[in-house]
Amino acid sequence: MRKPLAITFIEVLLIITALLVLAAMLLPALDKAKAKASRVNCMGNLKQIGIGYRLWANDNGDLFPFQQSVTNGGWADLLTNANQGTNCWTNYFILGNELG
Repeated sequence: MRKPLAITFIEVLLIITALLVLAAMLLPALDKAKAKASRVNCMGNLKQIGIGYRLWANDNGDLFPFQQSVTNGGWADLLTNANQGTNCWTNYFILGNELG
């Protein structure tokens, strides 16, 4: 007598359970990979900002924007203000051409 080729309900449940266990084991690894990719992306952005500073300094007598006065294209004069937070954007506005 031939045995039927169908899969039983118990076998289906075992397969689903095994897949869920494997997925549960892989999710933390995927989270770590995502976090690492985020750090790598952040480092790339910081490198580009550093390159922008260096390019600006090369064009302006090896002085960074915080070392140049506003009349020379920097923002050193703005550092004398007590509230510097509102002027922080000028740093990146000045470097806009180099940052792309």
